[in-house]
Order: sequence, then C-alpha cells, then structure tokens
Amino acid sequence: MRPLATQTIAPAEDDRAYFHRVFAWMATGLAVTGLVAYLVGRGSLSLHVAFETHAGPVLLISFVVELALVAALAGLVKHMSLFEAAAPSSAMRP
Repeated sequence: MRPLATQTIAPAEDDRAYFHRVFAWMATGLAVTGLVAYLVGRGSLSLHVAFETHAGPVLLISFVVELALVAALAGLVKHMSLFEAAAPSSAMRP
C-alpha cells in the first residue's frame, strides 16, 4: 500500500523540533516588539519627545541606529560558519 502524500512530505522529528524552536524564537521576538511598542505608546514622555519636540533628529537617529544594527548583524552572519549561524546559543557554550 502506498503512503499518503502527507506522510511522504511531513518533516522528520528532528526537523519538527528545529522548526518549533525557530518559530518559538520568532514568536518571542514579536512579543518583545509588541511589548516595547505598547510601553512606548503608553508613555507620554516618549510620545512627546518623538512627535512634538525635536522629532526630526530623534527619528533620524533611531533610523540610523536601526540600519547600523542590521548592517552589523548581516556582516557577522556572513563571517560565521554554517554551524555557528544555525546553532542555538546554548550549543555554542563550552
């Protein structure tokens, strides 16, 4: 009897565990981003600084810092081995 199509394309248990960790990290990152956005949006001081006084320089500095972080992280990933880039941080500890 032939296996069902879903049985032949289903990921192995190791792949399932890997993707589970990847999506858990993504969910954690989204939760942290949402929490920070909520806290900044609720704080009157942060909203005042961002949109009323000196909004241009604050937003420009925020944008430049964000781009610098992205460039730095992209540069680091290019110099890592495949194992270092894909391994969870706990596997890198001695």
